[in-house]
Amino acid sequence: MHERLTKTFVESVRPGLKDIVLWDRDISGFGLKVTPKGKRVYFAFYRTVSGQQRKLDLPRFDSASLMRNNSHQGERLWQKYTMMSLSERLCGLL
Repeated sequence: MHERLTKTFVESVRPGLKDIVLWDRDISGFGLKVTPKGKRVYFAFYRTVSGQQRKLDLPRFDSASLMRNNSHQGERLWQKYTMMSLSERLCGLL
């Protein structure tokens, strides 16, 4: 399933009997896995300079702390945090 992985959409996904994998429609290789226990794990697939494909799991964070006041502003902060985590971790691997 390809959707925009916004905070609102991610929080609306309910765990199933098996892992649910969702892909971001705008960012190639970026996705989310929701486990049957409700744990959400963001990940990104990327290619090294030599062409090998790798998977990078991103750190967890408390999205509620980003959503204190304004929901639109919080949504943007959430997206910015997610992309910053992804870019920082990828830069350290390349």
